[in-house]
Amino acid sequence: MTDPLAAVAEGRRLLAAPPPGLTRRRVAVLGAATLDYLVPHLAVAYAAQGLALEAHQGAFGQWRQELLDQASPLHAFAPDAVLLIVDLPDFFPAWYARPALARSEQDAQVEGALTELSALRARVPKADFLVVVPPLDRLPGETVLSPSDAFRGQEALESFLSRLRRSEGVVPVDLDALARVEGTSRWRDERLWAMGRMRLNPLGCQ
Repeated sequence: MTDPLAAVAEGRRLLAAPPPGLTRRRVAVLGAATLDYLVPHLAVAYAAQGLALEAHQGAFGQWRQELLDQASPLHAFAPDAVLLIVDLPDFFPAWYARPALARSEQDAQVEGALTELSALRARVPKADFLVVVPPLDRLPGETVLSPSDAFRGQEALESFLSRLRRSEGVVPVDLDALARVEGTSRWRDERLWAMGRMRLNPLGCQ
C-alpha cells in the first residue's frame, strides 16, 4: 500500500477488527515523538506478514516512567516487543545544552546512557527490545562551537551507537543505513506532516 493516508485508514481498521486466523503480537510503542500515525502503519506491515498487531501507545515523552513503573499500563499490557523511539538529546541533555564537555565527561555520559538502557531493558525481560534512533538533526554543541575539536561530539555519539549494537537484548534500528538502501522519497508525506502538527480540539476526538 503506497498511499500513506490509505495505509493509516487500513491500519486502524486492522487494529479495530483483526482478520481471523492471524497470529497475534502485542507491541508497545514508546517515545517522545508523534506516534499516532506510526501504529496503523505497523498494523498494515504486520498483516502483510500474517500477524495481527495489538498495540499499546505510550503517552508522549513518558517512556522512562512507563518502563520503570511496574504498575504502568505498559506492564499491564505485557508486550511481546517494545519499540522505543528516542532522540539522542533525551539521553544526553547536558551534552547538547553545554558545549565543549571534557572527553571524560562525554565518556561518563555514554556509560550512563548504556547503563540506563540496560536497566530499562531488564524491566521487560520477556519482550524483544528495539531501540530506534532517528537520523540526527544536530550533533552536540561542541561540534559547532569548538572548531579546534570539531569531531569530538560525533566520535562520542558513534561510540555510543557502536556499543549500543553490542548490548545484550537490545536491537538498534539503523535508519541511516535503511535510507542508504531504500532511499527516503517515501519517508515523508506532506499531508501526514501537516496532520501531525495540528492542534486537535478534544471535543472532536470524542
